[in-house]
Amino acid sequence: MGIRFGSINTGLPPDIVKQIIQSERRPIMALEDQKGKLEERGKLVSEIQGLVREIESSVREIDSMRKFRLLKADVGREDLMRVDIDSQVAQPGEYEIKIELLAQKSSAISNGFPDPDETDVGVGYFSYELPESEQHPDGLYKEVWIDSDDNTLNGLAKKINDERALGLQAIVVNDGTFTENPYRLIITKVKSGDYQRVEWPSFYFTNGDQDFYVDQEREAHDAIIHVDGFRVEVPENRTSALIPGVSMELLNADENDEFTLSIKEDIPAIADKIQALVDKINKALKFVIDQNTLDAESDTSRTLGGDSTLQTLESRLRRIMLDPILTEFGVKRLNSAGIEFQRDGLLKFNKEKFQVEIGKDFERVAQLFVGWYDPEEEFYRNGFAQTLENAVVGFTRPGNGVLETRAQGVKSRIKEINRNIDNKERALALREQSLARRFARLETTMNELKSQSAGLAALGGGGGGLLTQLGPAQKMNRP
Repeated sequence: MGIRFGSINTGLPPDIVKQIIQSERRPIMALEDQKGKLEERGKLVSEIQGLVREIESSVREIDSMRKFRLLKADVGREDLMRVDIDSQVAQPGEYEIKIELLAQKSSAISNGFPDPDETDVGVGYFSYELPESEQHPDGLYKEVWIDSDDNTLNGLAKKINDERALGLQAIVVNDGTFTENPYRLIITKVKSGDYQRVEWPSFYFTNGDQDFYVDQEREAHDAIIHVDGFRVEVPENRTSALIPGVSMELLNADENDEFTLSIKEDIPAIADKIQALVDKINKALKFVIDQNTLDAESDTSRTLGGDSTLQTLESRLRRIMLDPILTEFGVKRLNSAGIEFQRDGLLKFNKEKFQVEIGKDFERVAQLFVGWYDPEEEFYRNGFAQTLENAVVGFTRPGNGVLETRAQGVKSRIKEINRNIDNKERALALREQSLARRFARLETTMNELKSQSAGLAALGGGGGGLLTQLGPAQKMNRP
């Protein structure tokens, strides 16, 4: 804020210091304008950095055969089996499947009781025993003790569920028979299969309101599946042990019906990945085109029009899209897979053509994108994806990437301008204080002179005053 004088004895404007400081602030204003332009350009550099990183992220999704090849499962009997595919592990193929028997858990149901919370089942224990297995060569015997705090059906169920090491789960159900004793305890082994078969002994409870015993049992057993005509047993109804990368969930069994499980390329999903990559490349190319679109009103100091970094990026992208790629099937170009440039400088992806070509020869199209191992030269030849990835990483690499270096250069220049502005602001503040003191002294001096002049005038009794009277006398005494 400028300093304003209260009088005009000097004949100067009252805001003379402010006017002088404003005039001397022009270099600072020029620096601030330069900083504003750099900040706008810095935002544009950050924007193109983000667009190129999007290309890098998208191309990484297809930079190897395991990522490029997406698989799907066609199940001949979806009511019998559900399938999940790990495309990075599974391989295409067809399998004849028959589900003869679902896996089953060991379970037991008690006799009925009139109430789940009031009727006393007594105190004591129950036990169960597992047969010999790889995990338990001598079998496994366990006991569960029940005291007066747990001696109801719900208390017994809670006791079993709280002791997780037992590997059991328990619930109390109303069997819906509308009898006097509808409440029953169901105990089930958590895991299914032959090695989880439980031998249920009698329950040893005493002093209960009525006897407690196992009314019915169900034995555990493995699931039985036929794969390409061969019988296989698995302990659970969910298994990934039969076909690598394929997780099967058995829903129902039909020992009389054999159906086909087909694992094949998910061509529409692969096409969607290529479309996503083309879209990301187009966003970056459009940014460059927009920056280089100039007219008479364009302010190139605030844009990246003609910027050498953008020119390098555009040139690199276009060359990669147009360069031929060597495959086992000869030299190929991206336009053979439906990717080509339009008149507006952007890419067009013909998804229908891509799906037709990859459907006819998956390996040929895949090599165009992800490369292949050349046994004669004994090294891996890059495809389009690896070439593009290597190029964009050169722009986005932290520390020394082309765009990273460009962004750091803008930030460094802005910091330098900020330092210059701060230094000039401090110097200008001192200059304002100095001017204020000088003009204050001048004002004081002028006040004193005017006061003296008024005093002298008063001695002459008005009119011309003393000085006026002295003037003619001096003239008369001239020689």
